[in-house]
Amino acid sequence: MKDTISSLKEMAEDREISLSYNVQDNINDIVIGDSCLLQTILSQLISVAIRVNKSCQVDVIVRLFNRWLM
Repeated sequence: MKDTISSLKEMAEDREISLSYNVQDNINDIVIGDSCLLQTILSQLISVAIRVNKSCQVDVIVRLFNRWLM
């Protein structure tokens, strides 16, 4: 996540947009699955948010969601 945010920080600054992220404490750094694909998806979503943003701020919040609690 840090690498993805860092790579997009300059793009956000060029557009005068604040880019921040918050990762919930109970989330592991270990990804089960395709971490490259996840990074690509996050990067694309965040870059679109920066490009279409009108509020001068993009917040990325990562939380653990347990579908069994629904």
